[in-house]
Amino acid sequence: VFHKKGEKLSHTYRVVQRLCKEQKIEDFLFHDLRHCAVTNLADSGVDTETIMKIVGHSSVEMFLRYRTIKAETLDAAMTRLNTLITRHENAARQAIGIAAL
Repeated sequence: VFHKKGEKLSHTYRVVQRLCKEQKIEDFLFHDLRHCAVTNLADSGVDTETIMKIVGHSSVEMFLRYRTIKAETLDAAMTRLNTLITRHENAARQAIGIAAL
């Protein structure tokens, strides 16, 4: 975590607490940053084993407790699934001579 001028923060916990107070964020725990880090690393394409080493998780079960699947990730997965289904339906229709959808 770095200061706005690029300097390393030596008291990260206190800085985060002060920022939360200034922004009137009441339900934030410093530990939430671990959940954010795991989720953001996974969303950026980092593999599970590497994430586990970075955050110190020794089991996939613990990793999964920290990993959050965002709504947009679920939506994107369903869009890909629907595209695949439509492609298969169209290929089947074409194979039997029915117009594609």
